[in-house]
Amino acid sequence: MTLIAESSLDGEYVPSRVERSRNQVAEYEASDGREGGTLEGRPVVILTSVGTKSGKVRKNPVMRIVDGDRYVAVASAGGAPANPSWYANLVAHPRVRLQDGASVKEFQAREVSGDEKRHYWTVAERFWPHFPEYRRLAAGRDIPIMVFEPVAPRTSIGIPAEERNKTLVLEAFDTLFNRRDYAAAQRFWSPDYIQHSAHIEPGRDGLFNLIKASPAEMRYENALTIANGDYVMLHGRFSNTGLPANWIAVDVVRMQDGLLAEHWDVLQDEATAEESKSGLPMFGDTFPTRG
Repeated sequence: MTLIAESSLDGEYVPSRVERSRNQVAEYEASDGREGGTLEGRPVVILTSVGTKSGKVRKNPVMRIVDGDRYVAVASAGGAPANPSWYANLVAHPRVRLQDGASVKEFQAREVSGDEKRHYWTVAERFWPHFPEYRRLAAGRDIPIMVFEPVAPRTSIGIPAEERNKTLVLEAFDTLFNRRDYAAAQRFWSPDYIQHSAHIEPGRDGLFNLIKASPAEMRYENALTIANGDYVMLHGRFSNTGLPANWIAVDVVRMQDGLLAEHWDVLQDEATAEESKSGLPMFGDTFPTRG
């Protein structure tokens, strides 16, 4: 299996010193934008970047400005004489993450100039009518405009699609089931996730809520991963579930646009040596024991 290095966007998060921004980010992420999702009645997105000097993860609410599949960020700072701190972060570390409602995706940021910048001023002013006033207040400061262009999530050039899918699904399972990093896990699961499991409520929220309610000690181990086109099948074990027996699971996942889009599973209680008709363990080389 080919390993892909963890993004620096998954590093240590240091909240903003500005209380309003800090609280808005927390509300937005906790509710997928249903709370904290506007500024003066207009929608915002959450920009995740890497600090220029600290290397720590930073998050800021910015106006939601879209142009096709691109997002636009205007470093206006309300017309202040200095650029906002996130602008320097993007220049130094252009790989960013945006949360737009329930959707979390990665982008490559670049600064625009000339005719392209004039075009994006026109785009931006359709979304936020205060920008002309901010330009006047900024006086001598040439307000930068950054364009965010989509990138394929967690892919690597030269790796076959099926191998990428296997790596993505295994990383997704570890992020959600073992690390319990729900914010990071969102970027693996489609917001339109389809769930066929008999014991999990519908959608991505149904899965995440199930894990949140599970014992903190629960762990997922994988023994076998097979990919065929857009489908990935896993043979694994869930232990410390709070039930008398571990679960042996066969999970089938359909991938779409680099995200886990649909899921089926079959679960069995892991048999002890006394319970096994075959005389062979269901997972690994040893039988479990139950007290």
